[in-house]
Amino acid sequence: RIREAIRLARADGDVRENSPLDAAREQQQFTERRIRQLQNDLARVEIVDAANADTEKVSIGSRVTLQDMTLLTRRIFTLVDIREADVSAGKISTVSPIGQALMGRSAGDELTINTPSGSGPTPHRRYRGIAIWRHVHGAPPDCNG
Repeated sequence: RIREAIRLARADGDVRENSPLDAAREQQQFTERRIRQLQNDLARVEIVDAANADTEKVSIGSRVTLQDMTLLTRRIFTLVDIREADVSAGKISTVSPIGQALMGRSAGDELTINTPSGSGPTPHRRYRGIAIWRHVHGAPPDCNG
């Protein structure tokens, strides 16, 4: 698609002041940078076998049930790489305030987290970790306790 845009822009004649050609070349450079970035990411990828992962401690890939001790609500989070984070889907980055506070924790641990949205009367939230599990194990454990 980009090659075709460059070919068409060159066909216009004067390449010194050819906005479509400049735009196509800029898009090509952007695409080539993105390809190099993805190749670099793939070269550093580390496969984590969820079947053999530690379910006693929180790490990347862990699903964690947290009880907010202030609001008395429960939330389930999956800890993921920053590029996979999607709070609306319950996927939080390991470098987010909650993700950082959870890494290495065990079920039952209590923790206090400074949250960015906590600028009001309660900038610190207290949580209790109820359960840790991996997706490979299927449904979350019973969280009634």
